Amino acid sequence: MSKIQFFDVTKMYKLDEKRDKYALDNINLCFGNGLTCILGKSGSGKSTLLNMIGLLDYPSKGKIVIDGCDLSRLNNKKKDTYRSTKCGFIFQHYHLLEKHSALFNAILPSLILGSNFKESVNKAKAIFAKINFKKELLDSRVCNLSGGEKQRVAIVRALMNNPDILLADEPTGALDKENSKEIMHILKEISKEKTVLIVTHNSELAEEYSDRIITINDGKITNDLNKKLIKDKPITKSIKKKALNDAWSDRIIINNIWRRLLRNSISCASLIISIVATILIVGFSIGSQESIEKEKYKKFDIGVGTISKESTHKANGSSLSLIKTSRPSIDELQTIKSNNPSFVFTHNYDYLLSGYELSIGENKLDEAILSPIYSFQEPFVDKNLIIDGVLPKNSLNECIVNKAFKINLGKNNNLSIVGQIIHLKISNQIDYYTGEAIKPYISHYFDLEKDIIIKGVVDEINFLSVPKIYFSYESLEEYVENTCLNNLSTYRNTDVSWRQRVVDASDTEQLSSYSYYCFLKDVKSYRQLNEFVKYNDIVYTNNNLIVGETLQDLIEVSCTGMEIFMIIAIVGCILILGMISFSNYSEDRKSSAVLRCLGATENMVEDLYISENLTLGMVSSIVAIIISYFLQRPINWILKLFLNLENLISIPIESFLNIKLLFPLIIVGSTILISIISTVLPIRFSKKISLKEELADE
Repeated sequence: MSKIQFFDVTKMYKLDEKRDKYALDNINLCFGNGLTCILGKSGSGKSTLLNMIGLLDYPSKGKIVIDGCDLSRLNNKKKDTYRSTKCGFIFQHYHLLEKHSALFNAILPSLILGSNFKESVNKAKAIFAKINFKKELLDSRVCNLSGGEKQRVAIVRALMNNPDILLADEPTGALDKENSKEIMHILKEISKEKTVLIVTHNSELAEEYSDRIITINDGKITNDLNKKLIKDKPITKSIKKKALNDAWSDRIIINNIWRRLLRNSISCASLIISIVATILIVGFSIGSQESIEKEKYKKFDIGVGTISKESTHKANGSSLSLIKTSRPSIDELQTIKSNNPSFVFTHNYDYLLSGYELSIGENKLDEAILSPIYSFQEPFVDKNLIIDGVLPKNSLNECIVNKAFKINLGKNNNLSIVGQIIHLKISNQIDYYTGEAIKPYISHYFDLEKDIIIKGVVDEINFLSVPKIYFSYESLEEYVENTCLNNLSTYRNTDVSWRQRVVDASDTEQLSSYSYYCFLKDVKSYRQLNEFVKYNDIVYTNNNLIVGETLQDLIEVSCTGMEIFMIIAIVGCILILGMISFSNYSEDRKSSAVLRCLGATENMVEDLYISENLTLGMVSSIVAIIISYFLQRPINWILKLFLNLENLISIPIESFLNIKLLFPLIIVGSTILISIISTVLPIRFSKKISLKEELADE
């Protein structure tokens, strides 16, 4: 519902050079919720007023403000948006597309706004059902419908974009008495949730259905009757005095709990939700650290990294610095090798393999990447990660793929992945520059075309995982060692292999890939990856470690966010309980005054509300602990589906800090403390009124 305000609104039409006609003359009005009928003779200004709200007409003077927004300040684009979303129009003569179906007419505003066709149809059908429009008429042309049916279509059309304001100009003017009442009844129901303004000549219908009647004559308000204010009467509650006995407080507490059952249920539900959220967040903080530490190294190629050299150069005449990357020198490589005996170091042949094409049959594997494993023999790999098939042999004819590859391939066919053949094709032109004028360069093609059999599938942590085909780098080294460059060999009068070509390349040449590969000899000692000994400007890069650290950082950020949410939830609990306690206390002030007159102390009265909240708090905490315990397993199952991480939530129900049941006791104790704080503070800071003043109101 919207608040509509008219401030000194005047609408003037020029009849001729000397005469003006005032459709509206200095109107000041405020419309709120409910159904308002605007009465008056023809030409009195009724429709003008409606049209201005709908931006179909504009004031000559004054302004119209809706929900704090001055309509005169809207640009054309915002005016269109306003008309399509804020206002719904119902016209006397319907203004429907007569040759189109009722359903199409209804969904037209939604389609214009850019909504999905199917969703618009479903929404329209739901609204049609509410106003008892026959289903069989939905596909009928509008020209074949009766007046009442057409007006129903107009109403549905007006409601399609869920406007706050409904403007109806003589909606019953063309209808008989029975249909007029039905339409007014529909509009009355709609006005319970929206601001409905109706221009009409029918004073009887206005009197029967409206909440407010405004009469306009010659552009001026002559009468403004708010029937809603006349009809609505305040409801007063009487105070029932209770007989007291030795267990008077318990009886009052129990009675209060049942008397305010709905409010207390809301309080308990809020508490339970907050406590469950708190328990799960604590469980996530504990479980995620253990799970991530265990799972982040669960990568088949965890031991694969590169080393490169980075040097910083200051740009001339600029504050910017440039970072130059190159392959380490032989001496630097020897130093790194001696300091890191747990690794195997090899040349990087990534440039030779660039631009590869992968396919299975006619299906291109555009998303898959080749990823090196030095050797498929243990301990270079962890065979426990295999979920299907076996480890391949160290050959370029066999490979193993990850689960992401299997899932990605499963989109295209339902065949078993083990045993399928991947066709690899590489053809890269690589030139050798001689520096001679006659023959400045010698061209070669690195050609590699093979059918590779998938021997198995490995399961890895799937965070940022891409489809991978793992191949033996040892076998690739053997291949490039034994493959000669004929033209260069002839030029040099000695056999030159592709390996030698890469070895001879400059450390800043692209063919060097600006790095060396380094493979961890034993993947079970993966913690040594974080202890890689660097030298001078040498940079060690392991993408799997980066992914693991990124995941850990995300989890830590998530934990921080959840902890903030937990604090907000706790504060929310205190506020909710505090408001309910204050509401209960304010509601029962007269009852409390009676108890005081009967001999109860202030503390005794205060204890009633503390005990009531303590009961709700203890019940809520116990229920929350039980719910959290049973939610732990399904939530972990869902998280495992998306993140492939086990036991991300680990609630320490049985033992915490090596003390049995400590965590549940902390939860219950914290809830008791929150219940006391949220009860005592509002009551202590509430306005104190003497018993005489409190009881004088009865």
